[in-house]
Amino acid sequence: MQRKKQDRQRAEDGDEKIEFVKLVEPLLSTMKSDNQELAALAASALVNLCNYSDDIKEIFFQKNGLNVILEYLTCKREIILLNVLRLILVFIVNSETFTKKITEENDQEAVKSLLDILRQE
Repeated sequence: MQRKKQDRQRAEDGDEKIEFVKLVEPLLSTMKSDNQELAALAASALVNLCNYSDDIKEIFFQKNGLNVILEYLTCKREIILLNVLRLILVFIVNSETFTKKITEENDQEAVKSLLDILRQE
């Protein structure tokens, strides 16, 4: 009972968001590892975190998360690709700013990769 009250208070104080922000960099590092199962889980966790707050999306971009996304857009493992596409969707839904960042950075590589995926199907 006491713990629930403390958790509720921390959520109201914004402490939980701070803790979530600390997770972005380790999850990006996990995605960069050679373990594809962990990379898929890390991408899924990032989808959930980025859904939580625009602040977390900003941190994701500051930590070069877009480069990680671009690396996995050419991945042949369906589960990883699916989570990376979900991650892109989280960024472009209801946010012109993030949509612009994704489409314009790296010589529009994200758009080109997405078109390649569509051509393969």
